[in-house]
Amino acid sequence: MRSVIIMIALLSCCSAAGVLLNEVELGPPEGSSEWVELYNPGNESVVIGGWCVRIIDESWIGEIRLPDNALIEPHGFYVALGRKEWMHNSSGVVQLIDDTGNVVDESPLRRDTLKNEMTWGRYPDGRDTDTAGDWGYMMGTMGAPNTISAKA
Repeated sequence: MRSVIIMIALLSCCSAAGVLLNEVELGPPEGSSEWVELYNPGNESVVIGGWCVRIIDESWIGEIRLPDNALIEPHGFYVALGRKEWMHNSSGVVQLIDDTGNVVDESPLRRDTLKNEMTWGRYPDGRDTDTAGDWGYMMGTMGAPNTISAKA
């Protein structure tokens, strides 16, 4: 019985650890908010309630707390919206922090000063080789699969 409980705990931990930062808008058009898209590459839903997305730009930090009932479906997306009034240098490192304070994922430093619809995203969705090459500058696809197109 004890080994079954340990196995269930390990599966829960690994499932939650699979949620990744997938796309970030650090320089939105005027009147829009910054946002961060999360992606669940796993085959199980993951409760992400109580988690936090943090954008760190030099001495400025913007935090987006996820609501207690937040859930991300298998191979699904979740978009965390920042505040329109945030003022910083349109760059930063983005962190995904779980409900126990552990950094689950972190982006490299990215800059986006053009104030347009372009974002930094992983392609394909969820690409995670722990290198800056996982991220590309592309046309934003908030809440949908990232694509590389001629428009970008």
